[in-house]
Order: sequence, then structure tokens, then C-alpha cells
Amino acid sequence: KFIELFGKEKIDCILADREFIGEAWFEYLINKIDVKFRIRIKNCEYINKKNGKHAYVKNFFRNIKNHEKKTLSNKRLLWNHMLYIVGTKSSSGEYVIIATNKKPDTALEDYSKRWEIETLFKCLKSSGFNFEDTHLKCLPKINKLMTLLTIAFCWAYITGEWITSHSPIKIKSHGRKAKSVFRVGLDTIGEIIVHIDRKIKQFKRVVRLLSCT
Repeated sequence: KFIELFGKEKIDCILADREFIGEAWFEYLINKIDVKFRIRIKNCEYINKKNGKHAYVKNFFRNIKNHEKKTLSNKRLLWNHMLYIVGTKSSSGEYVIIATNKKPDTALEDYSKRWEIETLFKCLKSSGFNFEDTHLKCLPKINKLMTLLTIAFCWAYITGEWITSHSPIKIKSHGRKAKSVFRVGLDTIGEIIVHIDRKIKQFKRVVRLLSCT
């Protein structure tokens, strides 16, 4: 659907976690649409060694230190596709191993951007709109709800950016922000709506923020 609407050339690369794996999926990405991807794979997947035998992919990275990066020499056979395999180890010692079809030197850097997806999910769910609590089962209604949540998220975020541009978020002792930009915006909009009778000017201001986006 995305390609139909915007064209394949609008895709820089596809980022995905370990749920999005498999021979048919990789066949589609490589041979059907030919796009660059960075997809994390499970530690227990088998890939080939130089001698032709196979081993768990994590075994190829067991000697690296935390935050050290390693790219395996040559492409490796994974789900009947020859792919580059790149990996690192997190602060907690967890392996992060990526399969990619192109430009392996930037694969881990690209994949790190996927964290923005996790923060978006958090905003839509437990830290924001509680989307997971919906009892809707009708797909068209769920689509409409997602459309509304998308608009609401954008509204909250740009409002948060506007607020924090002249009132920066406090930094706690552990070095992290007390609130996210999204949360600042959402709280601001909520406060304005609750007291709309005496905050109509502020309401018009934040509505203009959305209409100008």
C-alpha cells in the first residue's frame, strides 16, 4: 500500500524486530521490491560457517565486548538467502544481531532508529492513549480510531515542542528528562480542555499549531 501511494523510491530502508522474519518475507524484500532492510534475527538462527557447516548465529559474536560491533566476512546463508550479518552486544550483554542485504557498515546505526517506533507505541498505549484497552473488533472502526490517534499524537507532540521551546524540560539526577515532549504536549492540551471556559485563547493557539502542520 505504501509503495502504491508514495513509490518505492521513498523507502530508504526497512527496520524490523525479530517477529518479521522468514524465507518468504525476505524473498519479497530482496527479489520482489528490492529494498534495503535491517532486520534483527534471533540468536538461535543457524547460518553457515566458512567450512560449509552451520552454527547458531550468536556463536559468531560470543567474543565481542559490550558495545563492540562486528560484521561477519562475506554474506551468509540464512533462510535460503545470502545476507550480511552484523552484530553488537548491549550494556546488559544482550546480543543485537542484524541481517541485511545491502551496505552492512551502516546497518546497526540504521537499526538503532527503530527505538523511535517503540517510543511511539508507548505513547499510543501505556504512556498516552491506552489504545490496547479498546474493545473494538470491527476493522473499519479500528482504522478510524488509529487515524484519530495519529492526529492526536501529532497534536500532542507539536504542542510539546512549542512548550519546551520556551520552557525546557527539567533533567533529573539520573540524567534523563522528567517528561517526554509528547507527555508535556498531552498534559498541556488536557489541562486546557478541562478548563476550556477560561483558557479559550490557549485552546485556539494549540489548534493553530495543528492546522499549520
